[in-house]
Amino acid sequence: MLLEPYRQLWATDDSESVEDRVPSRFITIALLAICIVLPITIGLVPYNPIITLAALAIVIAITGSALFYNIRVFIVFIVPFVYFISGHYPVTLVAVLLFISFLGLRLRSGDISFRIPFPLIVALILLAGLNGLSKAVRFDIGRYFLLNTVLIPLFIFLIIYNLRLSTKEIRMSMIIICSLAAIIGWVSLGVNLQSDFSRQIVGWDFGTQNRGASFLGLLFPYSLVALIDSRKERSLLLWLWIFLGILAGILATQTRAILLAIFVAAIYISWRDRRAIKVLLPVLIVAIIAVPALIITRMSMLFGQGMEVDWSSVGRVQMWLNSMTFIPSYFLFGMGIDTFHSIYVTKFPFVFLRAEHVHNVYLRWLFDYGIFGLMGFSLFIFGCLRRGHRVLRSINIRELDSSGNVKGWNSESRCILGLTAGLICLLIAGLTDCYLRDIRVSLLFWTMLSYLLVLSGRFVEDSAHNTN
Repeated sequence: MLLEPYRQLWATDDSESVEDRVPSRFITIALLAICIVLPITIGLVPYNPIITLAALAIVIAITGSALFYNIRVFIVFIVPFVYFISGHYPVTLVAVLLFISFLGLRLRSGDISFRIPFPLIVALILLAGLNGLSKAVRFDIGRYFLLNTVLIPLFIFLIIYNLRLSTKEIRMSMIIICSLAAIIGWVSLGVNLQSDFSRQIVGWDFGTQNRGASFLGLLFPYSLVALIDSRKERSLLLWLWIFLGILAGILATQTRAILLAIFVAAIYISWRDRRAIKVLLPVLIVAIIAVPALIITRMSMLFGQGMEVDWSSVGRVQMWLNSMTFIPSYFLFGMGIDTFHSIYVTKFPFVFLRAEHVHNVYLRWLFDYGIFGLMGFSLFIFGCLRRGHRVLRSINIRELDSSGNVKGWNSESRCILGLTAGLICLLIAGLTDCYLRDIRVSLLFWTMLSYLLVLSGRFVEDSAHNTN
């Protein structure tokens, strides 16, 4: 029963024609000829046969993959594993392979068009990123963060957006991602219970457990929506296992910002989904009691009125207050990518908490990329969220069908609800930390944005078609 959703979603989508899978003979010969001549030409420049053979092997292998394999299946079943890899080299390789494969798919179909949502905003992000790189104290570190937390995630976002994955494919991708995350959550909880080390999460280095928690927090609302939606389906046990596993991982990290954010996400889900209110009523009652109590307790500890002082919060508040003095000087063009800690230590050498970064995603965008970068990221992300929220708002939760279910709720709308709530969860938690510095979190965040944009557009198109 646990494997039933995988069996149901494994079947390939019949909407893809045979011509999309098998290239014509002419295109195959032409592309292979180019890919043979080009590396040989490059290899002859240094007169080194090893470079020639290596380039030839790599390009032919990539080209063969691009021509003869199904890129949609690759994105659904293989790419999700990249989100769990800490190194940036495999991610870069996958991004290059995706682009070549996407280009091969476009050549086979005879359509090489490439759509970019919010093109002016994307251009603003790229220009702000290049400016931030030029102002970085260390060019290599600035290039690393720009490439792995902005350019590659944005690039993969655009490829997935242009492929227009079906709802079935998106659901399958999210099932795989959530299943892997659940395994990490269960294992992390077991490691924490059986060892003397607390707040660890498997796959993340010691001291970076908050980023691991944010990764799981992104997926928690989606797993919650899927669990609620599967109450009468055979996938109930699977989603219960996934939901509890992701929750176990979050609890193992003890990350307060994520715990607070998932409560907010649960409230948002209950607000939009009438069925969720009944299921989440105990959670909402706990949230109404626990959230104010948690805030009051932390504020008391911040000012030393409790049993102990929350030095982590003290350090963050001190850092935020001190960083406000930088805004007038770096408001327009920022400091440069990952330059904050260098300037902060020079200006405030005797602070309590040494600041590797500003511990706030919005201040980080401001200091790294300037106000234009902050505007670009905010407009792009909140523009995508606005489209998802408008779709959910268009569904009248009081309008029921003959079975007592809300009209308009289907697999697409519930995917949109889970994705929207997950993105909101991370953006709220980003007020106290900058989780998007991690390549895995950033890559998953932008991938979910692409899924949200595709599903929202399809929902609007289907609604307009049904109305006509």
